[in-house]
Amino acid sequence: MNGLAIDKSDTYALVACVYGEGGGELIAFKNAGTWQLKTGGGGAFSVNDLIADGVPSEIASYLVSNLKPTLPISDLTLTTYTPTITGPCPATITFFVTLTGAPGTIFGNTFVSDGKSVTKQLYGYVPDSGFASFDKDLKIDAAHAGSHAMQVQITVYQRANGGDFVPAGPPIFSDKVNYTISCASPVPSASASP
Repeated sequence: MNGLAIDKSDTYALVACVYGEGGGELIAFKNAGTWQLKTGGGGAFSVNDLIADGVPSEIASYLVSNLKPTLPISDLTLTTYTPTITGPCPATITFFVTLTGAPGTIFGNTFVSDGKSVTKQLYGYVPDSGFASFDKDLKIDAAHAGSHAMQVQITVYQRANGGDFVPAGPPIFSDKVNYTISCASPVPSASASP
């Protein structure tokens, strides 16, 4: 479960779910003190969808406006072991990402330096252990050397109606990691005099 809204009378619930390649929302109602599934589907329900499924209009509006989905990533860390590099350019700096999340969660990652995307989005998933890690080598040329701040942007995806993957919410960002690349010319080797 990645989001939940229960009406004030504790009779209807709207539940958002993302797991692996599946995801969507479920409508549940309480009958004799027990929650029972009314209907569910891929993607998000609108107020009109809920009303069409028998939820009173005031409750349908309340559920849709109070569904607070949470992204299934609970911890995100970005590090580098070489925050300062001095030497010939282009220089390669490696960033390491670790994240903890719900097993099966599909996510996209993009590296962002000083607010600008510097990589294409790559995709991954959280394995059964609930822990994922990956690294990214970035080559920095002389034109992009200097002091900068890197972040990783994670976007969680769910499968919508029709099978397309769509973002399950806003992206989350790691803390910034500062790094400095100083390009230095190689020192010429001394040659023997004639």
